[in-house]
Amino acid sequence: MFRRKKTKSLDKVEARFQQAVDLFKDLDKKEFKRLMDGIQLTWEGYNKIRQVQTVDEKEMADIDTAEETIDFKEM
Repeated sequence: MFRRKKTKSLDKVEARFQQAVDLFKDLDKKEFKRLMDGIQLTWEGYNKIRQVQTVDEKEMADIDTAEETIDFKEM
């Protein structure tokens, strides 16, 4: 009659969210804003690094663009 609900294991996002809550739950508004600004800047830095192309990637991108242009003109 009374069944216990099975507890679902937390997915990655929920687990990370809980870690974040533990980090800032005792901060006041000024400290929280400072923490969030630092996290935002760090994320932007990692994102910028991932978007940088190596010399080889730039050369290949130029070649791919040229090939696409040639293929388009041949049609």
